[in-house]
Amino acid sequence: MYTFACVQKPSYILMCQFMCYSAMEVTPVKQTGRKRYAGDLNESDFISPRRRAQSLKLVQSALMVAKRRVKTLRQTVSRARKRIRDLESLLKHLEDKKLVTADVAALIKVKRDTFVSGNCHCLNRSL
Repeated sequence: MYTFACVQKPSYILMCQFMCYSAMEVTPVKQTGRKRYAGDLNESDFISPRRRAQSLKLVQSALMVAKRRVKTLRQTVSRARKRIRDLESLLKHLEDKKLVTADVAALIKVKRDTFVSGNCHCLNRSL
């Protein structure tokens, strides 16, 4: 329902509401241009063999992009986990060789825990 707050006459408001309701019709949405995403496709895109092949190609390319994105994100998480493991082993080695005191090692561990839980929650969730 469309009303205009700046107009003060009640009869004018009723007339505007009536005009807005009478002007509303459901018209089909005509799609122009190329379809880029798999969500843009509808049943009419699979009617002819040529359009079916084009639509299938679009869906396959979207799937490949998603798979590539998942692969790179998994690789990023794996590399971050490895980096954390390596730094923890380095800290343990330095502590065993008495090059770092236990207090400093505990401080570094606390700092690492706050970094993982604070700034990079995705690493904490995946660890």
